[in-house]
Amino acid sequence: MTLLFVDGFDHYATADITKKWTTSASASISAAAGRRAGGAAAIPANASSSMVKSGLGNAATLVVGFAYNPSGALNGSTTICELRDAGTVQLFMRYNMDTTLSVVRGSTVLGTTSATFALSAWHYIELKATIHDTTGSFEVRVNGASVLSATSQDTKNGSNAYVNEVALRANQYATSLFDDFYVCDTSGSANNDFLGDCRVDTIYPTGDGTYSQWTPSTGTSHYAMVDEAAPNTSDYNAGANVGDRDSYTLGDLSALTNSTVYGVQVSAAMLKDDAGAKSAAVFVRSGSTNGDGTAAALGTSQGYVRQVYETNPNGSVAWTEATVNAVEVGVLVSA
Repeated sequence: MTLLFVDGFDHYATADITKKWTTSASASISAAAGRRAGGAAAIPANASSSMVKSGLGNAATLVVGFAYNPSGALNGSTTICELRDAGTVQLFMRYNMDTTLSVVRGSTVLGTTSATFALSAWHYIELKATIHDTTGSFEVRVNGASVLSATSQDTKNGSNAYVNEVALRANQYATSLFDDFYVCDTSGSANNDFLGDCRVDTIYPTGDGTYSQWTPSTGTSHYAMVDEAAPNTSDYNAGANVGDRDSYTLGDLSALTNSTVYGVQVSAAMLKDDAGAKSAAVFVRSGSTNGDGTAAALGTSQGYVRQVYETNPNGSVAWTEATVNAVEVGVLVSA
């Protein structure tokens, strides 16, 4: 797998950030502040504010992309994205007072763009970096164009030559909005480089699917228990028997100008309601083929069980707009 994680910040509220991200400090979800009128992560001007995604594996090279809007006044340079090894910042990207971008290791500026990027406007920013103390490299692209790159660099600020977490930041000088986030490594044959200016579309259950083996908390409609934009615990479907599945049809994607679909990520907010071990997984159903995700051990507090599908399990082929629109997603009691 090379597409590790995506987020459009549409399907959860501020209280749910740490169900999907590892940690959050002062960040919030703004339901209508995104670049296409959907949700966005809002990180205020604060020295400690951030959203951190860990558990990305130990990657020597990582590619991160996100839509960025430096909203409001800018009183100094502000860190916007950090590539970290278990909290140690290897490399970070900075938005400067003159609205240029810099790549920095520790206190050493490794490069600064000649181009400037306006305040209070959306820009799609991508950073690809290889961590090494002599042969490191990096490249920054904005709106699909390469604006900064260097090779034979010392990009290693910690003891290990890899990255395993990404932090979105705002530092103390500028409130920042983030949308359409992705992160890739370079381990596979697809999605192992810049994806370009892309978007993350969220679609929700609109009908009951092939499987209805779980029990709705009320009524008989399964999808209606899980069609909210933000998760809750007031209505739900419950499953207890190993192997039981529940699946749902989805609404269609907004029409795509660029029809490339880099992957499908299924996220389900889940918990167990008693002591004892219980595991569950998400799955997709394409045609008559089920693609089961990796089982996750559940806790008694709600959290997201998530799986990225880079290819359609029905034939192991690339997704298309039509196959995404026809897919079912579901949940499975694993153990």
